[in-house]
Amino acid sequence: MEGLEHLQSLRRATTVNTTEWSCDDKAKAYNSREGNLTGFDCPVCKNKGNIMVFENGYEYMQECECMEKRRSLSKMDIYLLNDRITEEQYTELLGLMG
Repeated sequence: MEGLEHLQSLRRATTVNTTEWSCDDKAKAYNSREGNLTGFDCPVCKNKGNIMVFENGYEYMQECECMEKRRSLSKMDIYLLNDRITEEQYTELLGLMG
């Protein structure tokens, strides 16, 4: 009987929960979701600005390479806006924002 109990305990110890997502499945699910960032369409992060990465047993969010471009576009938009409006309009705009 002792041998049977030992085999049953080994079986319980090696039972795998097949309903749990693997790390790859979790990352694929997150990375496949669409985000809501605008400006241009990024095929890497799908407009979320980050991607889920698993490395050395750790899960973390990595900023997508598109974010540098998005920040540059945002600065360019501000520069172009400043070039198109008068100083009076700019002051009025700042007043509305603050």
